[in-house]
Amino acid sequence: MVKRSPIPRQGLPSIRWNDAWTNSVPVQQRQRMASIRSKDTTPEVVVRRIVHKLGYRFRLHRRDVRRNYWRPKLARNAARDRTNLRRLRALGWRVLVIWECQTRPDRTVAGRVARFLADKE
Repeated sequence: MVKRSPIPRQGLPSIRWNDAWTNSVPVQQRQRMASIRSKDTTPEVVVRRIVHKLGYRFRLHRRDVRRNYWRPKLARNAARDRTNLRRLRALGWRVLVIWECQTRPDRTVAGRVARFLADKE
């Protein structure tokens, strides 16, 4: 049976987990436990490679999303972009917005650019 270290409380001495664990678990059991991986096991890696070769994409870990930061930031960016477009048009400029995702090889942006430049409004 593995003894767990007590949760450190204010004013009480704390026992480090490694010390308590090392002293209470037999060497062979520690070695066996150390050899068992919790992630990136051989079957897991094999299946991930197969799925990837089939064209599927996925995330292994979900990142914490700071919605309280990103939503207002993206809203400010959109407002700034609208303001800048309005100012440029007020100065007589014609504006064509091209997003990075529209420049990928599977997308044709050439037609949009050609039409924009051909239109002499």
